[in-house]
Amino acid sequence: NTSRGSLHFISRSAAANAFSPSRELGLSYIFYNNHFFANQGVFAENKYNDQPSGYQGMSFGGRWVWRPINNEDRTFHVGAAFRYANIATGVVENNVLKTELDLGSSLETYVDATQDFLSAKLPWAKNVFDVGAEFLYKTDNFFTRGEYMYKHVTKERDDQALFEANLGSIDSWGSLEAWQKGNPLGENSFHGAYIEAGYKIFGDPYQYSNSDALLKGLNGRALEVVARYSYTGLNDLVEGEKYIPGRDQYYPSGILADYPATSLSVGGGNMHSATLGVNYSFNKFAQVMLSYTYNRLDRDKFQYDKNFHVLQGGIINEKVITLIAFLIQTKISRLMKVFFAGICLFFSTLFSCQQKGEDFESVSADEFATLIADSDIQRLDVRTVAEYSEEHIPGSINI
Repeated sequence: NTSRGSLHFISRSAAANAFSPSRELGLSYIFYNNHFFANQGVFAENKYNDQPSGYQGMSFGGRWVWRPINNEDRTFHVGAAFRYANIATGVVENNVLKTELDLGSSLETYVDATQDFLSAKLPWAKNVFDVGAEFLYKTDNFFTRGEYMYKHVTKERDDQALFEANLGSIDSWGSLEAWQKGNPLGENSFHGAYIEAGYKIFGDPYQYSNSDALLKGLNGRALEVVARYSYTGLNDLVEGEKYIPGRDQYYPSGILADYPATSLSVGGGNMHSATLGVNYSFNKFAQVMLSYTYNRLDRDKFQYDKNFHVLQGGIINEKVITLIAFLIQTKISRLMKVFFAGICLFFSTLFSCQQKGEDFESVSADEFATLIADSDIQRLDVRTVAEYSEEHIPGSINI
């Protein structure tokens, strides 16, 4: 996509990381002139460094760009992209090949590459359709570019074989139709977008590559400021379903039930990100980069983790990131809870130490159960979010 190649940001947008295809082995044909660029090909669906034996699935697609304005002073291009992928690798369960598609992104940093906060797993994914649109505009001292990405996933599985494999077990069902209703299988759609801009304070003019349809990196001694906004949408929720943290699952109307056994909702999370950065290049081979990113996460699984602040810097050459200087990642909501819990613990300890021994009352397990059943008593749970999600006392508040 249009953000690939040039080093104006330390990391690509979360949307590009989540929805863009990875490197794949295959054949492609590229054509370009001053006004057109076309790159299309056929590839193995698996990544280039993940090549199991046997049929690996396949993908085909391309990127096409039109440049109505393209001269030494200005370039403007618009483009479109399409990709189809057939997934044919996975793990065998009950003699059935279970395919899966994993989508996700880090918090727009390569230092902490975890995708735990923004990720979605799609079991039984079979066909993937990607559609995208992009634009880029640059002058000597300014550039802006952006992209919209849409992904649609269909699924397939051998219901008859899975139903028969469960016969006679605790998970058996009375009929294939009942099994299918209890284990529904549906399609999913996701989307994301970003827009970037940069202004060069001094240095050589911005350059554009006709052969790649991309903005080139800084050339020579230069200083620039950059900004980006991105949105990544990995939530595809069924209307009316509610998330139950203790089971990490969505249920109709938020009511716990054993039927249906699974949900069609996918709660991978939605995230808005805003980045500000400054880059200084010594020459075309090396530059120093510093950026700040604010991420706002909306995911039911991490309802108390909303705000992420990332400050990072690095020394980067034209081809690879040679050094990341530092990263500060904070979760404001968690810090506030820890701070609040610390204050409460301090004062409770202070006052409890001043109390006399006879003022302290121990209760039995039965008496404790009666006390916590009282709705007027506030219950605090100071364990981690993961422990709280697994099981907690009804009505308790996790801090």
